[in-house]
Amino acid sequence: MSANYEIGYGKPPKKNQFKPGYSGNKQGRPKEHKNMMSIVRKCAREKILAKQGDKTIKIDKREALFRAHLNEGIKGNEKSARIALKLILESDKQELEQMQKISLLNQNDNEILNAFLKQLRLGEVKNDTDE
Repeated sequence: MSANYEIGYGKPPKKNQFKPGYSGNKQGRPKEHKNMMSIVRKCAREKILAKQGDKTIKIDKREALFRAHLNEGIKGNEKSARIALKLILESDKQELEQMQKISLLNQNDNEILNAFLKQLRLGEVKNDTDE
């Protein structure tokens, strides 16, 4: 063993260090346990081939299922039409809520900006570089 090798925290003696190519964890990292929801999400996101007109496209299973319900609903299947319509309405509702949040942010930003400009005109705002 070399006399210059410093032993201490994070620096074990050479004889106790792992040999090259060998790990201290012989069993390896434990596999992640999957719960039912993660399995459902993974399966729903898997890609499949679907025909769209003359072309074959890759879409995930969720989209394929929605397309199937939508197409069956258009053909007259009342149950599929109800499912597709419910999903469409929910999607539109979420989109509207998102737009309202953005609009509210813009309105708040405008109010803050107008208050700042008013203070600037009145000379109440000091510049940091003037000091």
